Amino acid sequence: MPDRLVGTNIDNNIANVINSLNYSYDVIDDPTNIDFSQYKLILVGNDFFSNSDIPVNNYNSLILNTYYIDEWGLSRSNPGSSVSSQP
Repeated sequence: MPDRLVGTNIDNNIANVINSLNYSYDVIDDPTNIDFSQYKLILVGNDFFSNSDIPVNNYNSLILNTYYIDEWGLSRSNPGSSVSSQP
C-alpha cells in the first residue's frame, strides 16, 4: 500500500510535516465515492462538511475536528479528550 494520506482542510504546518516525512496526500472536499481503503490514514481537519459520512471508525484516522465527534461516536461528555479510532 502506498504511503498516501487523505485529508480535508489540511493546515500548512501539518502539510509541511507530511511532506517532510515523504508521504503524499490527497485533499478531498467531498468524501462521496472515495475508496478510503487505498490510504494509510484519514486526516480530518476542523471544518464543516456537506457530507460528514467519512468512515473514521473503519480506517486509521487522525481527527482534528470538533464538529462531528458526537456523530462519529467519539465522545461521551468531554469533547477535549483524546480519542482513537483504533483499539
